[in-house]
Amino acid sequence: MTPDDPDPFDTGAIRRAVLQAWAASPARFREDANAEEALAVGGYAGRVLTELAANAVDAAADAGVPARLRIRLVGGELRVANTGAPVTADGVVALASLRASAKRAAGSASVGHFGVGFTAVLDVTDAPIVLSTSGSVRFDRAATLAAATRLDVAALTAEVSRRDGAVPALRLPWPVPVGPDTRPPAGFTTEIRLPLRHPESAADWSRHLAAPADPGPGWADELFWSLPGLAELDLPEVVVTRTPAAPDPSPAATTEVFTLRVRRPDGPSADRSYLAAGRTGRVPPDLLTGRPVEERDRTTWSVRWILPVTTPMTTPMTDPMIDPMIDPMIDPVTDGDAERPADDPLDGPAAGGAVPHLGPVAAAPLGAPTPTDELITASARLIGTFAVDDTRRRLAAGPLNDFLLDQAALTHLDLVSAVAPRHRAAVVPVSGFPAGPVDARIRTALLDLLRDTPWLPSATGEPVTPDRAQWLPGLTPDGAAVLAEAVPGLLAVTDWPLPPGTSADTLLRTLGASAIGPSQVSAALGALDRGPAFWAAVYDALAEQDAQELADLPVPLVDGRTVIGPARCLLPPSGPDAAVVLAAGRAVPGLALVHPAAAHPLLERIGARRADPDTVLGHPAVVADLERRRDDLDDVDPEPAELEAFAAVLLDLVAVGGRAAPGVLDALLLSDEDGQAWPAGELLAPGSPLAAVLAADAELPVVAPPWAQRYPAAVLEAVGVRSGFRVLLVTDLTDPDDAPDGVPDLDAWWAECEAAGVLPPGELSVVTDLDLVDRHRWPEALALLAADPAVRPALADVAGRPSYTRWWLARWAELDGVPLRRWRTSSAHELVGLYDEAPVGTALPLADRIGLLTDLADAAEEPQVLVDRWADDRRTLPAAVVGPATAAVLAVLTEHRDAVVPVELPAEVRTLTGAVVPADDAAVLDAPWAAQIFPAARSVAPAGDARQAAEILDLDLASEVVGGLPVAGSDHGDPAGPSRQDLTVAIRTAAAALGWIGPAVEALVDRVDARPGLAVLDGDRSVPVRWWPGDGGRWWTDGSADGTGRIAAWVSGRWSARARAVAAAAADPVGLAETALDPW
Repeated sequence: MTPDDPDPFDTGAIRRAVLQAWAASPARFREDANAEEALAVGGYAGRVLTELAANAVDAAADAGVPARLRIRLVGGELRVANTGAPVTADGVVALASLRASAKRAAGSASVGHFGVGFTAVLDVTDAPIVLSTSGSVRFDRAATLAAATRLDVAALTAEVSRRDGAVPALRLPWPVPVGPDTRPPAGFTTEIRLPLRHPESAADWSRHLAAPADPGPGWADELFWSLPGLAELDLPEVVVTRTPAAPDPSPAATTEVFTLRVRRPDGPSADRSYLAAGRTGRVPPDLLTGRPVEERDRTTWSVRWILPVTTPMTTPMTDPMIDPMIDPMIDPVTDGDAERPADDPLDGPAAGGAVPHLGPVAAAPLGAPTPTDELITASARLIGTFAVDDTRRRLAAGPLNDFLLDQAALTHLDLVSAVAPRHRAAVVPVSGFPAGPVDARIRTALLDLLRDTPWLPSATGEPVTPDRAQWLPGLTPDGAAVLAEAVPGLLAVTDWPLPPGTSADTLLRTLGASAIGPSQVSAALGALDRGPAFWAAVYDALAEQDAQELADLPVPLVDGRTVIGPARCLLPPSGPDAAVVLAAGRAVPGLALVHPAAAHPLLERIGARRADPDTVLGHPAVVADLERRRDDLDDVDPEPAELEAFAAVLLDLVAVGGRAAPGVLDALLLSDEDGQAWPAGELLAPGSPLAAVLAADAELPVVAPPWAQRYPAAVLEAVGVRSGFRVLLVTDLTDPDDAPDGVPDLDAWWAECEAAGVLPPGELSVVTDLDLVDRHRWPEALALLAADPAVRPALADVAGRPSYTRWWLARWAELDGVPLRRWRTSSAHELVGLYDEAPVGTALPLADRIGLLTDLADAAEEPQVLVDRWADDRRTLPAAVVGPATAAVLAVLTEHRDAVVPVELPAEVRTLTGAVVPADDAAVLDAPWAAQIFPAARSVAPAGDARQAAEILDLDLASEVVGGLPVAGSDHGDPAGPSRQDLTVAIRTAAAALGWIGPAVEALVDRVDARPGLAVLDGDRSVPVRWWPGDGGRWWTDGSADGTGRIAAWVSGRWSARARAVAAAAADPVGLAETALDPW
C-alpha cells in the first residue's frame, strides 16, 4: 500500500465495522456519540494546539528527529504541520477509536495516554483532515450523519433524531484523494487541517498565533514547558526555537537552562530563558496496582519544574545537590541591583547560574504533561507524568501521584539549588494560601526538605541549613560578610530579590531560621581580635541598627587596645587638632581615644563623645593621671624624659586652644630652673610681675627656660605657671584644716562664716600665697589683683558674706601701714569723714572687692572702730552723713550690747551739725517743737526710735529737757493776732490738705489757742516760738500759718507733709502747687 492508493489505510473497512456495530446496536451509536461529546466539550475543550503539539512530539520521538511544529491560518482553515513518524494504519484506527491509543509500547515515554487527545480538534471543526507522507484521511460529521441515515435502521434513525443529528465526528474516516494540495508542507511529515466551524473566528485565531511575538511568556512558551521534546514552533509572524533542542534524558536528575529564541523574519530576535529541573526513573510496580491496564505498561516516570530566568548557566549541572554554588551574571534591569563584583560568592558570573524573573506569584496549572486544572502557587511550572482522571483536568487519587508529588518536591529542591544563591528564596513558595490539596502537599513536602538541606546562602558563601541560619534585619550584604566572622550562618536577606508580596522574614521564620538582634551581634563581636579597618567595616554594617542595643560593641583605640563599649570612648577630631589629640590618646591609657581608622558616626550615636583639646584636658583619665603624678612627687622624682614627654602632650593641647577646668592643669609637672619637678601651679614665669611684690624670703620656683622658650607665656599661664597671683579652685572642702598650702587663715574666715549662720560652699575659689607679699608692696600687689580677670571669682561674695580672698585682704593687706578694711573707696559717700579714702587702688576695676570699705555695712564689721570714729572730734562729718552714721552706730551698739566683749559707749557723741560734744551736754531730738529751743549743736539724730536711741546712748530726750518751760506772750509778731474764726479756718484748711478729716480735726480746733508774740521763758531769756505744746493736750500758736500748719501736721501724724499744711494754712497757692510734687 502506498500514499497514492485510493484508500491506503483501508478506511472503508473501518467505516463498515463501525456502521455495522451501530446498526446492530443503536445503543453503541449512542455510547460513541456521548463519549466523544463528553471529551470534546469537557476535558479537551480549548486544548487543540496543546494536544496536536503533544502528538507531534510523540511522532518526532518515534522517528528520532527533533519535533518541529508549523501552524498557519489559510483562509478559514487552521493548519498544524509536524515532523516525525508519519501516520500509520494503526494510527488511523486509533484516531477513529475512543480510548485505544496506538502509543502503548512497554515503557513508552509518549505524551498521549489514551488515544483521545485528537478529540480536541472538535472544539474548532466538524471536518478535520490528516495529511501525511504515508497517506491522508479525513473525518466529517456531515458525512457521518449521511452514512448513518443511509443504514435506514429505525432505532438508529430515532437515536440520531433525538440527538438532533449530533453524530460522532471521529468514528468514520474517509480517504483523501491525492492531489496538488493534499500533501504536508515541505520538511514536515504530517499536517492537520481544521476547517473552522465558525469562519468569523479566523480573526481571533490570527491574533492568537501572533501573540508569541509579544514580550514575555505566553501560550507558545507553555507548549515548550509542557513538551520538552518540542524543538521548534513555526508561526505566521515568528519562529520559536528551543536551545538546546531537548534535555538529556539519561541522568536520573538534571538541571538545565534552555532558551526560547523568538525570531521575526523581518526583525531582531528575542530570547526567553528558563531553568528546568527534572527527575526521572522507573515506577515502583506496587504503585501501578489499581491503574488501568494500558497505563501499567508506562513504567517510566518524570517530573519537571520550569522557571523563567534572566540569564543562562554556562554549563548544565547534574545532581545539583552535590555542588549547589551556581551563580548568574546579574541583570540590573530585572533585579534592580547595582552591579555586583565578579568574585561575589553569592552572585557572580564565574560559576554560571540562573536568575529568576521576579514578578507576582500567580497560581498556574500543573501539567500532566499538558495543563490540568490543578493549580500550583510557585514561581515555577510543574510538569510530570501524573496520572489524571478521565477529564484529564484533575490528578487521579492514589499512591502513584503521591509518589510523583514527593518527587516533585525533591525536584523543586534541585531547582532551588540551581538558582544563584542570593536568588534562591525567590523560588521558595511560602506566601499566601495553597491553591488546593495538590499545591498544599507539594509545599509541605518541599518545606520539610528545605529545613534539612544546606541551601540558604550564608554571607561567607557557604550554604547552611535553616536551623543554622541567622539573620539581622536591615543588614546589607557587605555588612553581613563582615559580621559573619563572628556570627556563623549569618544571612544577608536584604540583598535577596523577592517577588512582590514575598517576605524573607516570613520565609525564614517558616523554615525555622533565627532572627537575631544587634545586641547578640555585638556580644559575638567581643570575641574577635581585629584591626581598626575591620571594626570600621563592622560599624558601617551596623550603622542603621538600634544604638541602644550596641552598648557593648568593641572599639579599637589609638593606643592599640580594644575596649568594650563606645560610651566610654572619645572620637578623634578630623581637623588640625587631630595630631595633638591622638598623641594624648597614646600618652594617657585611660583616655580611650578611638583609632582614627575606626572612627564612625555610629560610635557617637551609641554614646562616644567627639574629642577636642578641651574634652581631652578635662577628661577624668587625664585629671587622674595629673593627680597621680603630682602625688607621686612626694615619694619619687619622675624621669626627666617621661616628665618632658607627658608635659609636652598636654602643653601642645593647650597651645591649640585647649583649656581645662580652673586648677586642673596646675598639677602638671614641669621642671624649674634647677631641673626640679614642680606642679605648674607652683611655678613662676620668668620675669613675672608677681616676683616684684613678694617678700624677700618668699621662695617660689621659676619654670625652666626651655619651657618658656618652647611655649608662649599664655600657654604656660593656662597650665598654672604664674605671672600673677594663683587662683585655686578648692573643691569638696568640708573642713578648713584640709585647706591646701598657700591659703592662710582659712579657718578664721570659716569660723566667722559659721558664726554668721553661713555654711561655706564645698567649691571655693581663692587667691593663694597672699601672705608672701611684701607689706610695703601692697599697692602694686593690689594693682596686679585688680588687673587679672581670673581673680574676680575669688573676690565674689559667698552667700552674702565676703569671700575668703576679700576677707583676707581686708585684714592683712596694708596701705601706709593701715589694713584695707580701714580705708574707703572714693564712691563710699556715706563713709566720708569717718574713714579716709584709700591713697591707691580706688580707681581700679575691682576696688570695691579687694577689701576697701564701700558702705556702712562694711564698716560695721569692725563695730568698735566705727563707734570710735563716729565720736572722734578729730574727724569732721558732713551733716548729710551724720544721720546714717548715727543709725549704723546705734545698730552695732544694739547688736553687741550683750556680747562677751561689748562695744564701749563713747564719752562724746556726734550731733546733728556734725560736731562732737560731751554726752552730758547732748540730748536726742525726739520732738520738732523742741528744736525751737534746744540747739542743733547739742541734738543727736534720733535714727528712727528716739527713745531707744536715748536709752542706747544713755542720753536725755530733748522734749523732756525743754518741755516744762513756761509760755508767755511777747512783743514779737502782730499784737492783734488772728480771730478765732480765722484760726479755725486755718486749722481746718491745713488738716484738709493733709487728708485729715472728721471729729479729731474739730477736737483739735477746740484745743488750739493763738497768742500773738508767743514765747518760751528759758531761765532769764524769752525765746520766740511759733508753736508749743500746752497742758492737757492743748496747743499754742503765735497765729502764723507756720505755727498752725505744723500743729496740724504733728498732731495728725503727717509731719513729713508739714510744708503742705503750712501752705494751706497760709492760703498760699504757689506753696501748695510746689508741695504737689512731694511724695504722699
